[in-house]
Amino acid sequence: MTNDTIFISIVTYRDPQAQVTVRDIIKNADNPKNITIAVIEQNLPNDKFRVKAEPNVKVMRNVEAKGPAWARFLASTLHRNEKWYLQIDSHMKFCPGWDTDILQQIKPFEKEKCVFTCYPPQNLPTPDIPVKSITQKWAKDKDNHIIACGSIIPATKDPSIGVFVSANFLFFLAEPFLKEIPFDPNLQHIFQGEEILLSARLFTRGWIVFHPGKCVCSHEYGRHDCPKIWVDSPEFRKLNKDAVQRYRYLTHQLSDKPHPSLYGEGTVRTMKEWKDKIKLFD
Repeated sequence: MTNDTIFISIVTYRDPQAQVTVRDIIKNADNPKNITIAVIEQNLPNDKFRVKAEPNVKVMRNVEAKGPAWARFLASTLHRNEKWYLQIDSHMKFCPGWDTDILQQIKPFEKEKCVFTCYPPQNLPTPDIPVKSITQKWAKDKDNHIIACGSIIPATKDPSIGVFVSANFLFFLAEPFLKEIPFDPNLQHIFQGEEILLSARLFTRGWIVFHPGKCVCSHEYGRHDCPKIWVDSPEFRKLNKDAVQRYRYLTHQLSDKPHPSLYGEGTVRTMKEWKDKIKLFD
């Protein structure tokens, strides 16, 4: 076993595709023995599907659903000594040799404090038509949330510097990320805002966001017929308002400005500098 062990965080919400995703990760890896998968399974008692626990697949079952950011924090508690950390969603497909590919892309930047992130394409890339995903635009939705928008372009030899983070593909060295930018256990019942807050935390701590030169997986978007926590839980929307207030507070979108903190603004750059930066991408 090489030193390039990879810990993969997957959070699910009543998703029958989660087991398919786990199998696809392992089947298409060049070095499956180097991979540990942690699944946070948020199912209801009557759901008949579940992810099978295996020697390299850890499953935390019957977790009370409190939104994806909370579940990602729980997944991080299962990390042990794996060198690399990959955060994805539970409805994705992977290209053959994806692990070798993404490691080759990030290795030249191993000494940098950086993350590789993107919104993977809807369809799985093929060797003859490789693609790249960049995020250089954003807009505000009806609730005044900043929504970053990805674009699929032809693959390139080198990664591109970005500023926006995608929660459904985020790859980095576990050390020092988990110490410097730990997942926030207080960010419960949030949906929109998770990615923007993490983008701001990275920027204000001097980290670099890269978009890989070539995508190694695909992601199923939409999924309008699948269960949603804000539909299943009548309390979610009410609790979400408190979470949104926390996110807006930490990103200096409210009149009250917080002091630098572990889960908010860093000390290398300011939140104002980050806001000025994203205007370049508008």
